[in-house]
Amino acid sequence: MARRHMRVSRADPELCEWSNGQTRFGGTDQRQAASAGQGGRAMTTYTVTTSNWNDPAFWSSINLTTAGHTLDVSGLPSDYRVDVDEDTGAIQIAHFGSFFTIVGANYNGAFGAPNATLGGATVINYFSAVAGTGGNDTLASGSGADTVFGNDGNDTVVSGQGDDFVDGGAGQDLILGDGQWYDPVEYASGGGGRAPILP
Repeated sequence: MARRHMRVSRADPELCEWSNGQTRFGGTDQRQAASAGQGGRAMTTYTVTTSNWNDPAFWSSINLTTAGHTLDVSGLPSDYRVDVDEDTGAIQIAHFGSFFTIVGANYNGAFGAPNATLGGATVINYFSAVAGTGGNDTLASGSGADTVFGNDGNDTVVSGQGDDFVDGGAGQDLILGDGQWYDPVEYASGGGGRAPILP
């Protein structure tokens, strides 16, 4: 069996480092490198804002054919909650009791009729990097080498199979591994308390 591990960081993003196997990145390079893609392919960052989070036209304009793209919801205020669930093929964004469900081509119907659909054959796991809001988010990675930034708030990060980089950010975060094996390469309190790390 191949050795899989999840790299966990709770330190200040400016101090963290990670590697794509060829180049070592740190500080503000993390986000740039995460969206730079794999194998020289140009990857895209899709930024969710307070003006487009519930706009079906925005979501349907995201038409992807490969993995490695970034979904950045970090600009949403802390009163938004984002749940990314690759098992169901859906993203749910909540704001003051209002729920907006976005689904990919692999949606399993778990949340009923969606409010918006990603374009073409796009599936949720084409986003290899996800950045959460300042609120309490639930974020899940897929089977590849993904990058997840929880940012502020009490987040739950579910790290799937693959060599993931997880930065829970400030807050009391729960980081769940893929059940295989994990390696807490970096673990430092970012001033927001200690995060439990469970395999």
